[in-house]
Amino acid sequence: MGFTPAQFRATASQVAGTDLSACFHRALDTTAELDYDEALAWYGLELQGGNDPRTRWQLVMRPAASASQRSHLASLVAR
Repeated sequence: MGFTPAQFRATASQVAGTDLSACFHRALDTTAELDYDEALAWYGLELQGGNDPRTRWQLVMRPAASASQRSHLASLVAR
């Protein structure tokens, strides 16, 4: 037994403890470009652009990443 899109969105909002309808609308119901900066910054990461089509975008550590973020990211890379 599955969920309808509306049920999933309502459950996600309930679990998050906040209304996610604007986020779902922007990410799923429109063709608007998504802004990943805020979410990535929380982890100490950023998307870095380039000119080579094979490596146009790369996920890299932010220069201003905290020591805690750096340590956590290093532990993930070491796995």
